[in-house]
Amino acid sequence: MKIQQRLGPVLLITVTVIFATTLVVMASDSKPPFDLPLPPTPGPVPTYAPEQLKREGTPIENREQAIKLALQVDAQRAVRAEPLTYEKVTSVPTLLEVEQVATRQEAANRYGAGGYVDTAVAAEPVWVIKINGKAHLRKVGLNTGKSSEATNVTYIFSQKTSRLLSVIIDRRPPTQE
Repeated sequence: MKIQQRLGPVLLITVTVIFATTLVVMASDSKPPFDLPLPPTPGPVPTYAPEQLKREGTPIENREQAIKLALQVDAQRAVRAEPLTYEKVTSVPTLLEVEQVATRQEAANRYGAGGYVDTAVAAEPVWVIKINGKAHLRKVGLNTGKSSEATNVTYIFSQKTSRLLSVIIDRRPPTQE
């Protein structure tokens, strides 16, 4: 009898805590992970899809290929207020910075992407493409569904294999010139 009298309040508290936790989780999941304006509705379905390039194993031979590869990766990972096209990023000089760097270690030193113990890895030539402008990057891995806000995003690709080697997210506010 005493156990039943003690069990009642404990059960009531447990049910209340579970209910309250469920409400908090549901409320937090209903918010978008970032504050970008929603597209106007109704309207046509967006038709922009970056050119799909064969990536792994194919060398990047020129600046145009490097830019198109970066746009392809950016379209998969980043949410921007306006979609980026090759024509747009090449016509607005402040939107894009492209650099062919002699070694991966040099790029890592310049852009803060870490260091390499293996000299063969460190000596690999790379392309660095920095896309300026606000973006929300989708996180890959355990925190899927979340995003990181960035003022610009830098992608580093292997020149020999087109492999994405590093993504650098800059969260600093843009400088006023």
